[in-house]
Amino acid sequence: MKTVSTLSLAAALFLSACATVPNSERVTLLQRRVSPELYHKVISQKPLSEADVIELSRRGLPNSSIIYYIYITKSYYSLTRADVRRLERKGVSGDVVSFMVDNKPRSLITAFFDL
Repeated sequence: MKTVSTLSLAAALFLSACATVPNSERVTLLQRRVSPELYHKVISQKPLSEADVIELSRRGLPNSSIIYYIYITKSYYSLTRADVRRLERKGVSGDVVSFMVDNKPRSLITAFFDL
C-alpha cells in the first residue's frame, strides 16, 4: 500500500512539474507587449515580483490571467496595508490583490489531497 501511495505522489509531482503555459496565454502576453524579461519569467514559471504584477495590470491583461500567472509561478507575497494601497493605486485590481494576499504556500500533503 505504501508503494502505491509513493508512486501516486511521485506521478502527481511529475505531472505538476511538466505543466506549461498554454499557447493562448503566451499569445496574450505577446499581444499586450509585456517586457521580454517578464515574458520569460512567466513562461519559465519563475516567481513574479509586485512590480511584475503591476506591469501585467498596466498592460491590460485580464485578472484571470494575472491570477493564473501568480499561481503557476508559485509567487507568494507578504503584503502590508501600505503595499495593498500602492498596488491598487498603480492599477492592480482588488481581485488580484486579494489573491496575492490569500495565496500561501501549501504543504505537499495538502496540495496532493487538495485540502
